[in-house]
Amino acid sequence: MERYRAIFGANSTSREDFISAFVSHNDAIREFFFEELKQPHRLFEINLTDKKYNGWALFCDFVGLSEEQCPKGDVPHKNETPVSPALGEEE
Repeated sequence: MERYRAIFGANSTSREDFISAFVSHNDAIREFFFEELKQPHRLFEINLTDKKYNGWALFCDFVGLSEEQCPKGDVPHKNETPVSPALGEEE
């Protein structure tokens, strides 16, 4: 947990601090691509829970993979790992 706390800059390993740090980290990445690089087209963001997303096609198109190179099936998007008690959740 300490490694991830350091990566995202969380103040502690509490669930609230991790969520806040994660959101701030994502905002900083967006700002970097939009404001500093002035190249928002180089950032790929997708909400895998959006029903409009059709498998791997958008990702493969973004990274330049052909249909033949693109994986088949659903994009894995659910973390099946139990939540750690360190994040304030019970197992």
